[in-house]
Amino acid sequence: MKIAAAVLIAAAGVFASQAAFAASQAASSLGACLYRSATPAQKDVFIQWAYVTIGGSAAAKRIQPIPEAATRQVTQRTKSALAALLLRSCPGETAAAFAADPRNAAADAMEEFVSLMMREKVRSKMSELLNRPGRGRGLLP
Repeated sequence: MKIAAAVLIAAAGVFASQAAFAASQAASSLGACLYRSATPAQKDVFIQWAYVTIGGSAAAKRIQPIPEAATRQVTQRTKSALAALLLRSCPGETAAAFAADPRNAAADAMEEFVSLMMREKVRSKMSELLNRPGRGRGLLP
């Protein structure tokens, strides 16, 4: 009896971890679709959203407070851009992600999307930061 219960618990754990992996993969696919599908103007809106989101923290407010009206405006534009991307540009990925994990799909997909945008920005600025050869004096010879 104890062995059967242990087997059932172990099987439930395996199924739960497989479901979590599938949900994570679906959210990552949705985030990648959002990134691929977003126009430069939409990406600007999401960068502004990330900025005002982080800017709302106490640490950021000590440096530069963001007016509440600007935050509301950016939030509204972000809602519109996100709805367009989810429903028009990535409907299959949206359905799969929300079916796999309705509670966390949006946040996980947005995390992937913002991460990809940040990666793009960092890569585009690294030559300035390191000042590669032929571009003046810098960190690298």
